[in-house]
Amino acid sequence: MQIRISHTACFLSFLFLCLLTPIFSQISAGDPADKAEEIQDTPDHDEIRHFFDEAVPAQLQAYHIPGATVVVVRDGDLVFAKGYGYSDIRTGKPVLAEETLFRIGSVSKLFVWTAVLQLEEEGNLDLDVDINQYLEGITIPDTYPGNPVTLRHLISHSAGFEERRIGILARDESGLIPSEQYLSENMPERVYPPGTVSAYSNYGAALAGKVVEDVSGIPFAEYARIRIFEPLGMNNSSFRQPLPPELMNRVATGYGYENGVLQSGTFEYMQMAPSGAMSATGVDMGAFMIMLQKKGSYNNKQVLEPESAEKMHNRLFSHHPEIPGWTYGFMEKEIHGERILWHGGDTLYFHSVIVLIPQLDMGIFASYNGGSGLGAGISLVERFIGQNKPQILRFCNSSLPATPDFEGVYLSTRSTKSTFEKVMQLSDSSAVTVSVIAGGLLSIDGVPFKRSEDLLFCNSESGRKAVFGRDTVGEIHWLFLEDNPGVAYEKVTPWKSPFLQKIVLIGCEGVFFAVLLLWGGSILSGRITVRRSLPRREFKPAHLLFALVCGINLLFMLFLFCQLGGTGQIYGVSST
Repeated sequence: MQIRISHTACFLSFLFLCLLTPIFSQISAGDPADKAEEIQDTPDHDEIRHFFDEAVPAQLQAYHIPGATVVVVRDGDLVFAKGYGYSDIRTGKPVLAEETLFRIGSVSKLFVWTAVLQLEEEGNLDLDVDINQYLEGITIPDTYPGNPVTLRHLISHSAGFEERRIGILARDESGLIPSEQYLSENMPERVYPPGTVSAYSNYGAALAGKVVEDVSGIPFAEYARIRIFEPLGMNNSSFRQPLPPELMNRVATGYGYENGVLQSGTFEYMQMAPSGAMSATGVDMGAFMIMLQKKGSYNNKQVLEPESAEKMHNRLFSHHPEIPGWTYGFMEKEIHGERILWHGGDTLYFHSVIVLIPQLDMGIFASYNGGSGLGAGISLVERFIGQNKPQILRFCNSSLPATPDFEGVYLSTRSTKSTFEKVMQLSDSSAVTVSVIAGGLLSIDGVPFKRSEDLLFCNSESGRKAVFGRDTVGEIHWLFLEDNPGVAYEKVTPWKSPFLQKIVLIGCEGVFFAVLLLWGGSILSGRITVRRSLPRREFKPAHLLFALVCGINLLFMLFLFCQLGGTGQIYGVSST
């Protein structure tokens, strides 16, 4: 998106933006705009580079990350690209922005939506029809008659699928399951009517990738290479698993940080490849951002029609006008008064972020090869945008007190409802607790909010907003948070509270353990005594059966938590 302004305004803007726009190196991406050339000639490039040269190494140290790649584009040009740290600690191989590939995780989804929009342009896809019309070998059940899942729902993550986490990775290439088989055998339940609430879904994006395969007639990895990567000159990017040999020897090694030591990880094989399997260099990602800035064009090649590229900038879905939502691929967010479009990508060993800043015609991509770097990318972007900008105060008008009907526990829509994976909710942060506190305020996970309107609340310090929604009978049922538009939070009955269920679970396991100790001690002492005042009783087989039941319960819970604890569950439940 080009912004036309006068020379005077341009000069004043550049004085302000010189500390915001890092210029380390220029790699031409076609016909550079006049304004971009002026940026590249300003004397403040060293100061811009200085920001990243200070900020990124500090992050690597603070987050215990070996390396990172950072790219900035503006006005259709790549204006900064640099690697930091190491792609391989053992060999001392440095990160190079133009050569080192990073696993970009869910940022991969943007290429799925790009493919979908391309096929829509050609008349091969309709975003508003039942996706069963396009799928081969898979049928989405008609859970909500008259409300089929469409591609528009998949793009906005509002198809209504529950979350699935078990078995989303394979340990090696031999463990990968063909996409049609995997998507059919691991189909999550539809638990919300489509188009009602957002529930971020890897499955939904993979399903869209399957639509691209079935309509185009070629595997998604090949489609992306031919229709997206080659026109953009992204010769160092691929969805293939494993990567081609010429790329595999340049992919960064991912690391975990445990007990004060960096531990190298293995190449991560994604079962739902379109959702997160892409590997790319920072410079290649710069080309993708430039294409989106230049209305779908790159080096005189039209990868997307201008209308389609504009869709990726415009809102598609939101829970409420006051809450950020989804464009055709990106999430919305406000940072220091700037509306940004962004998407994160997190794997076990890599964390990435891509950000477009439409008002500044700027894009930023950052990726880290350390599993402990969660949140590092968006933190870097926030600092970058906020350089030398005055603090923007967002005032909260409060005229209404909070009432008890808002109180309760709210669970994220990105959760499991129909399988034993629900037990994982006992240990994650998917629940939000809401309560009325002194002064007529509402506490949302310990943060005070003022009631600005009937269902709208805001925090007086940060300006952060929260909106509640009612169900069909008028009861408070939904919570929508400004800083997490990818999900909604659904009010649950008290007995479904993870905290209460955790207490009940601990209590039951305590009883089972106590019974085992009691009967075990009785067996060893040769008698069974329930109360000191009772006479000695003969041992009966029923006592042993009771003890066995308690023991089996304890062993089952131990097995379950061993399987679901840590990261092992993402490879599937072990059969050994």
